[in-house]
Amino acid sequence: MYARINTATVKPGQLDEFIAIFEESQKVAHEHADARQGHHGTYLLVDRESNKVVSLAFWETEEGMRTSMTSSWNQALTQRASATMVEPPQREFFEVAVTG
Repeated sequence: MYARINTATVKPGQLDEFIAIFEESQKVAHEHADARQGHHGTYLLVDRESNKVVSLAFWETEEGMRTSMTSSWNQALTQRASATMVEPPQREFFEVAVTG
């Protein structure tokens, strides 16, 4: 299994808007299940004091994880969400070594 971690800081006063965009993106993503083959879940973590957000997405394969980023709906979401961010998100990719 593989994980993509996106970390960003949201502009002051924009955190609830960011969360709403992220929630909407998950609904849209479920409508595009073919583009999410091998997806094992997504989580959004927020720190309301610092406006820092971290999203974790889990994938069966590295290829599926990386391919998901090129879908048109994902790119549209990223563009919308970026309007609420201080700067573009930092992306990191990992192989999951242990689960519990």
